[in-house]
Amino acid sequence: NPRVSLLSRFRDDVWDFSKENRNPAVGSADKRVCWSFRMSGGSLFTDPPFHSLLTASKQFLYAQRWHPLDEAPLAPSSLHDRLRLLRRFITHLVGYPHPILRFKDVLSHHCDDYIEKILSSDASNSWKYDHIHVLQKLFQYRGAMTAGLVIDPLKGELAANLASRNAGSNFESKTEIIPEGILGPLVRASLQYVDQFADYLLDASDKMQQIRMGKSSGGI
Repeated sequence: NPRVSLLSRFRDDVWDFSKENRNPAVGSADKRVCWSFRMSGGSLFTDPPFHSLLTASKQFLYAQRWHPLDEAPLAPSSLHDRLRLLRRFITHLVGYPHPILRFKDVLSHHCDDYIEKILSSDASNSWKYDHIHVLQKLFQYRGAMTAGLVIDPLKGELAANLASRNAGSNFESKTEIIPEGILGPLVRASLQYVDQFADYLLDASDKMQQIRMGKSSGGI
């Protein structure tokens, strides 16, 4: 039962990050991860039938906060949002006539149904990406979870590619979402470039300004 914050432990029904997030502009609800949310039919996610899903979901968030894979630790403020995205998928699984109560029992057609439901929504492409991306994360962190996913819910595709499917000209007119595996090295290389060549770039900018001033005064 390890600590997840200064106020909470893993088995608690509420993970309270109030000590970590002291921003007065953020509401108290957004500083907490509440696991006892209401399921269809009036039951709570902390009720016995959902024990496997609850434990695996906690392990999923805990790993991203304390033992991330090839990424920065998830900030406490982001854990609340990550659970919100995961909750929609859990509700989908439990909503079948024969509810899916363990991630290890999830089959490809369960994920296909969910992805098609997300893609058919009138929501923005970023909303669709976020909800599909959490499935990609679930598979990535399956080793950190008991009874985690066995199948790849995206079948080898990237969330960005699936989210852009049938998006029409509205999406095509915008910059495509850059996959995390490419974005990280690209940002680091950009910062390194600016750091190494900052003086040269500033000198070049000054020279161009002098040339422009010379042209405007008729000197060149």
